[in-house]
Amino acid sequence: MAEELGHSQLTPLHMAHALFEDRNGTTKRVVDLVHGNVAGFQQDVMQQLKKMPSQTPAPDSIGADSALVKILNLLKSNQMDEKLVKDAVSNVCGGRPVPSASAEENYDALNKYGG
Repeated sequence: MAEELGHSQLTPLHMAHALFEDRNGTTKRVVDLVHGNVAGFQQDVMQQLKKMPSQTPAPDSIGADSALVKILNLLKSNQMDEKLVKDAVSNVCGGRPVPSASAEENYDALNKYGG
């Protein structure tokens, strides 16, 4: 999403967008169960993303902004590193492959920016 919008940095807003992008993803299903307004949230996130500075053409490389780096460091310092999360997701999915292309993109983002 950051590249599509011409953003030079990956932010927590981009990650929020990715978490809710998969219609069958765990995040969306949980929010649906508590009757949260997923569509409204997605729309609000997209509005905020569109307000961010952009450039054309999109930058060749996109870095993580300081807020996202802090979040990733907090996750790591609390034993939530990439391998452990992947293993847990695999267990939750019963050993099945990653359920969607966007989920695989989320793994790639964690690998690229968190590892």
